[in-house]
Amino acid sequence: MARLCQIDAFSAVPLAGNGAAVVVLEAPAPQSWMQALASETAQSETAFLWKAGGHWLLRWFTPSCEVDLCGHATLAAACALARQGLLEEGVATELISRSGPLTVTAAADQFSAILPSGRLRQSPPELSSGHLALAELLGTPLHNHWTSSLGYEVVELADPAVLPTLKPHQAALANRDAQALVVMAKGGPARTGPPTLSPEREAAREPEPPRQGAQACSQPWDYSLRFFAPRFGIPEDPVTGSAHALVAPLWCQRLGRREVHGWQPSHRPGGMTCTTLPTAQVRLAGPCTLVWSGELLEVARQPDEQGWRALQMAAAALP
Repeated sequence: MARLCQIDAFSAVPLAGNGAAVVVLEAPAPQSWMQALASETAQSETAFLWKAGGHWLLRWFTPSCEVDLCGHATLAAACALARQGLLEEGVATELISRSGPLTVTAAADQFSAILPSGRLRQSPPELSSGHLALAELLGTPLHNHWTSSLGYEVVELADPAVLPTLKPHQAALANRDAQALVVMAKGGPARTGPPTLSPEREAAREPEPPRQGAQACSQPWDYSLRFFAPRFGIPEDPVTGSAHALVAPLWCQRLGRREVHGWQPSHRPGGMTCTTLPTAQVRLAGPCTLVWSGELLEVARQPDEQGWRALQMAAAALP
């Protein structure tokens, strides 16, 4: 048997933020079985954890493929381990992934994960064909356009008020070369609540009650974004940690701060505190909610370490 649960990451209430299934394995499972289970759970990502040689190894699968990095499912993995008594509260723990060691911390109902930030490359201004094509596809003028080392295209809207109601054409997006599209804007349609808090003070703060059935953003947000990835089988990802880790350094630079608050106004909204680190990484911090947990009765009959070997070698090379 294996333990299976669903976590709503970046949300203090259930059925908001970004859901991820998390499987804690007793033995290494083959890729084909993990892919089939990820399709069965039908979450945007399913995280698989296996402990080998004293290190937790972590892999992520969408319903259609394995991916190299997933922020919200990393936070969900930390929450799952903490809820099962496998992660000590307040102690930084490394999860070994295809994107390297990712440091996670659990503190009460607040969790953090340190992710690589990636690099943004600004495209030529408005006359570039990519800029004009995306503006036409989105049906609204763009202020800026970037490509990135993560394979995401990133655009900034000229009118921030358009972001929450944007409905891009999914088939047209899937035909673009980029793996996904991040659409962002400064601030948001409303800015309410106390000033942005540090991660330590945020962890001690009681969450506000939800508004209209979703998690309310209890702090002013510095920027908002939405994330579309039809090529991964995800028309829209509700709250995307890797996208916030990618763009947070830009907003920190613009605002002259090390810490910013990002919000994602999707159909399951959620937000996070993003802190830039000197190591070209970003610490994402926010709440997680355990929705359900149980035992997985149907497990892979034959353990298979082959797909896990690279992570085992990476773990063995750690100091």
